[in-house]
Amino acid sequence: MAERIWATPGQVVRIAEQAGVLSGPIAWLRRGVIVIDPSLGALHESGSMRWLGPPRTRASARTIVLPPFLVALLREHLARHRYEFVFTTPSGTWLWRSTFLRRAFRPAADGSDASGTKAGCGTATRPG
Repeated sequence: MAERIWATPGQVVRIAEQAGVLSGPIAWLRRGVIVIDPSLGALHESGSMRWLGPPRTRASARTIVLPPFLVALLREHLARHRYEFVFTTPSGTWLWRSTFLRRAFRPAADGSDASGTKAGCGTATRPG
C-alpha cells in the first residue's frame, strides 16, 4: 500500500486559494462551521442528473468546526459570492465532481502550466 502524503497547513491554504481562483468563489458559511444535513447534505450524481439527498452514511451527516484561518478565508470569498452553495460554477450551478477535480482541485494541488498554478502538495511532509 502506498504511503499517504499529508499537506502542511500552508499547502492547504495554497490549494484552497488556487481552487477558488480556478472554480470561482465559494458561498455558505455560518458560525465557523459547515453543516452536512442528514436529509439534503450530499450532492448525488447519476448519468446526466444531479440532486441533493442524504449522505451515504449516517456518520457523514455532521457539523464540522473549521479552524479560524479557514473561516477567515471562506468569509473573504463569501463577501464576493452571491450563490447559495459553496462550490458552484461561475453562474451559480452545481459542479460535477469530475469537473471540479479536473478543472480546479487537481491543478491547484498538482500545479499546472496551463493555469499558472504551483504544486500545492509537491513538498508535502509524511506523518512520522
